[in-house]
Amino acid sequence: MTSTTKDVRVPRSSAASYVTTPIIRVIVGEAELPREFFVHKRLICARSEFFKNAMKEPWKEAEEHKVTLSEAEPDIFALYLELLYTDLLYTKEPIGPSDEYDQLCKVYVLAEMLMDDQTKDFLLAAVRAKSEERDADGTGFTSGSPCAQIIYDGTPKGGPLRDLTVKLFTDNSIDDPFRFHDEELPKDFLKELSLSMMTNRPLLSSFNSLQALLAQKEKDHVTLIVCKEEIIRGLKDRVRTLEDNLRSSKLKRRSSRRDIGRSSRVDVHVDR
Repeated sequence: MTSTTKDVRVPRSSAASYVTTPIIRVIVGEAELPREFFVHKRLICARSEFFKNAMKEPWKEAEEHKVTLSEAEPDIFALYLELLYTDLLYTKEPIGPSDEYDQLCKVYVLAEMLMDDQTKDFLLAAVRAKSEERDADGTGFTSGSPCAQIIYDGTPKGGPLRDLTVKLFTDNSIDDPFRFHDEELPKDFLKELSLSMMTNRPLLSSFNSLQALLAQKEKDHVTLIVCKEEIIRGLKDRVRTLEDNLRSSKLKRRSSRRDIGRSSRVDVHVDR
């Protein structure tokens, strides 16, 4: 009789080396409602430069094997640990599509804080995969305003997730990229999105983004002036290019008509 039970045997050399290492106690969350987590030292130190440095002598954390992350969210740290142990992200739940985006972005920001580049790569891939999903009628899922706020608050300028977020907003904006924005969006994000729209979308969309930007950030005059000047300069360049192309096209048509006229007169003279 053939057994359907999975054969779980693997080479001994592939056994996890961290299981015999000390356990680190991690206190996560605000002081009023902290949560405790436990993780093998070698596992997390191999991925996180933050934990690796914390476990070096003569730090108190290294002596007590205890690390406090008061600014982290316990639920997000739990997702991080699950990814650490299983290489899987347990975020696919029957919840709103933007909620999963927020979870993925928060885990990325946590990995940024913990200096864990491998986890950041995992999260970038996860966000891209999420952006490619479609619901029953073929509509894609768009990350919302909170996601942009999370990313720009928790990542450095020029970071890969910032670039990806601007690209996703640009690609998924139909005619008004600010239709899902609120007044709390980061100024850097608004500037980068406007420039991206100007470069990658039709002229009308770039104009709409400028109008919305001015409406959204009316109080921040310095940023608005910089954004306005850059966008208007780009729009003028595009209009100038269109005018040059149109002028060149007219000249070519006139030249073509003159050539045809000369040819006709020559033909008539020969016939006579």
